[in-house]
Amino acid sequence: MSIDDKRRIEGVGIDVADMERFADKGGDAAFLERLFTIKERADMSFKKNIVGHIAQSFAAKEAIIKALGNLSGKGVNWVDIEIENSPDAGLVVNLHNAALKAGGGKKIFLSVACTKKRAVAFAVAEQL
Repeated sequence: MSIDDKRRIEGVGIDVADMERFADKGGDAAFLERLFTIKERADMSFKKNIVGHIAQSFAAKEAIIKALGNLSGKGVNWVDIEIENSPDAGLVVNLHNAALKAGGGKKIFLSVACTKKRAVAFAVAEQL
């Protein structure tokens, strides 16, 4: 393997979200539409703990934004970052629109966890 074949970490991000912040958001359609894609909202409808899922997803998107670097002023919206739970690959991050333009050429690795009170997410952006 030559040095050109090696991938490198471009950024890391972490975020912690308090569950109580999202306690009343499960039925807030405007909030959900602003933060989550149609596919994410459809997947969310099958979750037993919707508040926990919202908190985890919010923390995950925040961690991804941090891993990609400073995206302020680049027109990135919450729905430009989509998190898919793949049975084969685990959590898969799909970037769209402005997020794809800002973070294109990077693979995002994502890990999430939660307790009864908090959700945490850790993201690593790797240059391909």
